Amino acid sequence: MAAKKRKSKVAKKPKKTKKTAKPSKKSLVAVATASVETAISAGTETQYTK
Repeated sequence: MAAKKRKSKVAKKPKKTKKTAKPSKKSLVAVATASVETAISAGTETQYTK
């Protein structure tokens, strides 16, 4: 249970998306969401829409 809670916390607060040894489907989705959030916060969203 504690490990699951930790994973959800990491997925919610993506500081550095490190690829784990065994990336599960959930972590892959989390990494994708994190990269999208990072792109928007970094202001590269305009590059994606162009």
